[in-house]
Formats: sequence, structure tokens, C-alpha cells
Amino acid sequence: MKMTDFVKHDLVLFLVTSLHDFISRQEPQRILSPPTRQEKYAEDILMSADNIIECINQIYFTIELLSGFRKRNNTKMNRHDYIVFMIENFYLRITSVFDRSLRFTNLVFEIGLPEKECRESTIIKNNKIKNTQTGETLKKLNNIIGDFKMIRNHVAHSQGFFDEKLKSVATYHFLIESNDNKEMKMYDHFIKTKADNYIKKKKSEFTKITVQFEEIISELFNNVLPIVKTNHKKYNE
Repeated sequence: MKMTDFVKHDLVLFLVTSLHDFISRQEPQRILSPPTRQEKYAEDILMSADNIIECINQIYFTIELLSGFRKRNNTKMNRHDYIVFMIENFYLRITSVFDRSLRFTNLVFEIGLPEKECRESTIIKNNKIKNTQTGETLKKLNNIIGDFKMIRNHVAHSQGFFDEKLKSVATYHFLIESNDNKEMKMYDHFIKTKADNYIKKKKSEFTKITVQFEEIISELFNNVLPIVKTNHKKYNE
């Protein structure tokens, strides 16, 4: 299982350090004193960054669990259902990285848009963002996301994930479950091997994509760190 190293990133370390005093003023059951404007800014940015980091970690969990199917007596989910479920989860989360990055940028640059209005057209093309390194990084992320948006939209709004390479696996499980056809059992090993090979290729493909996303998000955090420090200092003046 792969976990990101973002907890060690300079941006995260800076924000965590700046919140030490605020945390020290609290008790488990109550807030002794509210955050200052400076602390509130740091807290908002940290939580927004964590939303991105959490999403990437969940993508790694999804990739790892793709090969973790175990048939249970109390569920009707078969292996094909499980594979499709995990693949759909991957596409939903990988596109969410971009959405969360737009909201994060909105906070960092204090653009002031409601979350639902944080889109490519309102963030990347915003006067504070365009022609900056941050804008170029977001464009890079958006270009990669473009390859997955159609799949994500189908999954979210119209139909489930379908891959011709999984068709025989789906057919096998349908026939087994609908007819209780014992003769189909002779194909168990063939179908298992086919599914195993498919999963192996998908895990490799998804891991490469996620590593690329992780690198771009690290680049985004590097780009905004000076902005965050400047704004953070402004609220202490």
C-alpha cells in the first residue's frame, strides 16, 4: 500500500508549525480561544490541502484493494462487481483531485468564490492565477484529467464502467448466478486467470497515473508556498 509523503512537504510543515500555538490553547472538549485571523487562514489552507492529500491516499487504497476481493456469504457481490466498483471509485476520485485543487487555489489566492463556483474558467483564467506558475500547474493537471472526465461523467450520471476486456468475466458470473449452471464451473480457473491479469495491468496503469498526479500536486504546493507565507504574514500585521 502506497502512502504519500505530503506530511513532510514544506507547505504542510509551515502550516502545522504556525498552528502550534492555537492547538496549545485548546482542550479536548472545548475551544478555549478562537483562532486569530492568521491562524484561521493557516487552518483553512491546511484543511484544504489535506482534502487533496486524503483523496490521493484514497486512490492508492483503491489500487491496492483492487486485487483484494473475497467472496462473502452475506453479499451478492461477485468478483466482476467488485472490480467494476473499484475502477469506478478510482475514476471518481482521480477527477476529484482536480476539483479540490481548484478550491484550494481559491483559498490560497483569496479569490473568494463559493466552492460550487470553483471551475477551470473561474480559477485558472482568474486574473490572480493566469500567467503564473500555479496557473500552468493547474493547466497541466487539467490536461491529464481530460482523459478521464468522460469516464467519470458516465459513471456519475449515466452508466457504470464497461470494458470489453472484462466482458467474459461478467458473462461468466451472470450465467453462474442466474442459472446455477454447474457446467460453468469448469471455467473457474480460466476466468480467475483472466481477471487476475486484467487487475495486474490496471493496477500498473493506475499507479503510474497516480504517481504523476502526486508529482503535480507537489509542484502546486511548491508554487503556492510563497503566496501562503505572504498572506500569513499579512494577517499578523
